[in-house]
Amino acid sequence: MSRSRSRRVSAGVLVTLLAVLTPTWAQLPRSMPAPRPAPAVEEKHTPQVGEKAPDFSLPDQYGLPVTLSEQWKAPAPGPQEGEIAEPWVLLVFYRGYWCPHCNADLRALQNHLGDFTGRGVQIIAVSTDPIAVTRKHSQDQGYAFTFLSDMNAEVSREYALLREGEGLRRHDVARPAQFLIDSNGIVRWVSATDDHSGDRLRPDELFQALDRLGRTSPP
Repeated sequence: MSRSRSRRVSAGVLVTLLAVLTPTWAQLPRSMPAPRPAPAVEEKHTPQVGEKAPDFSLPDQYGLPVTLSEQWKAPAPGPQEGEIAEPWVLLVFYRGYWCPHCNADLRALQNHLGDFTGRGVQIIAVSTDPIAVTRKHSQDQGYAFTFLSDMNAEVSREYALLREGEGLRRHDVARPAQFLIDSNGIVRWVSATDDHSGDRLRPDELFQALDRLGRTSPP
């Protein structure tokens, strides 16, 4: 009797366990789904001729916000006296106020500022220097064009120009580069270099490029 009762009890326990576990097993997937691939991270690259220049907003040397695309909408002096041409922008990235070769480049632009203005081109210089430093530097040097402060290096990174820790006191900087951008935001001429010695920006090359693109100097 005891053995028969024990077998009946064991069978009852087994039936109960099966009743509990069967729904759980039924809910399990027959095979584990494949893991989803991580989303691709878009790799930044330096804009080339024919590409759209990334838009951005940065404070100028007086702390006022400047949006790049807004500069294409403002009227600019045209190649003929009294005419208004579609404004273009020469966007210049430089390493910082402390860089003598960058200042030679900026001085060359200042010396030819009237030639650029006469062709309907405004100059915008960008560095990772703080606003107060940029303001003092531009005033001390007598630069008469717009300077922007990319203090968080976000724009330098967007343009794939960032050089981490290569500046003064291991500050992040942008490598020297210039972009000639038309009124539709398209890059029409570009020069970028890692050369930190010697003058890199030659206005005569820019004027030749502008001539080829129909932005001739006034008579």
